[in-house]
Amino acid sequence: MRTRQPDILWAQRSHTIYLTVALPDATDTQLKLEPDGRFTFRARSKDVVYEVDVQLYKSVNVCASTMDKARRLPFCVIEKQERGWWERLLKTEGKPPQFVKADWDYWIEEEDEDAISDECFHRLSLNMNKLKIPPSELERTRDSDDEDDDGAPGPCP
Repeated sequence: MRTRQPDILWAQRSHTIYLTVALPDATDTQLKLEPDGRFTFRARSKDVVYEVDVQLYKSVNVCASTMDKARRLPFCVIEKQERGWWERLLKTEGKPPQFVKADWDYWIEEEDEDAISDECFHRLSLNMNKLKIPPSELERTRDSDDEDDDGAPGPCP
């Protein structure tokens, strides 16, 4: 079976990354988000498997992040661990891969963040919380210190 990379559309605010996987009609969707910023996605569309495995620019708060797999296009609201604007989405310097693109529907410039009302984005986040997927389904990873426990993920703080 063939494997391809879906397009990843992104935008940011000082506290959040908005990430859309541009894969209409995805099935068997799997997502893994790790605190160090590793983001993996795997799904099927028709007879093709789509995968992406990227290292985000900085660490993220997995417990506060949400994903909506029920939308036509999988959509993630990823909370940054530290508030601030990232220089880029991925940790790797240089030109981003062709599958990583700006999401112009959500994009604003850093200097415009205070001038533009985030009310619609706050409502979006609240709606996402209603659909919040438990961390166990996000395959949240634990620190290596937790490896000696019974394997069950601990609760989010």
